[in-house]
Amino acid sequence: MRVHVRGQMGVQLMQAFVGIGRLADDEKPIIVVNSGGDVPGAKTSQLHFVTDPQCEIREDHEGIRKTPYWHSGAGRTAFLGRERTIRWLPLRDHEYGQLHGNAVVVHARGGDKPVASVDNYRKLVDLAKERHPDHKVYVLSDSRDLLDALVPPKDDIAGDVDEDWFTILEADHVYAAPSGFVMSTLLFNPQKKVTFIGPSWCDGSYPAVADDFTFIEEAKEFCPNLEVLE
Repeated sequence: MRVHVRGQMGVQLMQAFVGIGRLADDEKPIIVVNSGGDVPGAKTSQLHFVTDPQCEIREDHEGIRKTPYWHSGAGRTAFLGRERTIRWLPLRDHEYGQLHGNAVVVHARGGDKPVASVDNYRKLVDLAKERHPDHKVYVLSDSRDLLDALVPPKDDIAGDVDEDWFTILEADHVYAAPSGFVMSTLLFNPQKKVTFIGPSWCDGSYPAVADDFTFIEEAKEFCPNLEVLE
């Protein structure tokens, strides 16, 4: 059974969990990574960055199909079928992320999805520091300019995409704007402590943030340590 995914790594993971979650136990997925069309951020397969796929992965450079994770019911499907999906997409062998766990991380998404303003990310960093006075709070971002605006160099993290993702997965507590990069880690560990900013904080130029909140609201049923800031 074909499962179509499209986009960058976190989004590919999210879509794969929804698509495989819909399959019967005896169905073997074939994941098709589509990168056709003029859509910013569409990439070839990035699933191997953090997983060791046990099913066939095909790349279609003309295809544009994808499996929405932002529709009503998709989040529940992803979590209800997560054990089945992880059998096909187990985490690859890896070293710890940059911080070796036991860390508080603020993920500031820039790049192609500026969800929040610099001022609101500063508020989020301050909140994390206030809540965790005994921890060093690190900021991770895909934007060097955003990192420079938020923290001194010794408090930021800028690694390869797989290192950053495993850092998020292993961190003690993560504060973030909604993004597939962070949300996908919850599918591998629903017990993670993650605090997302709420809609009132999302004053950036990225327009589709409401779609991510549809998934987050359904994730709350399965993720007891998931929080959304008002």
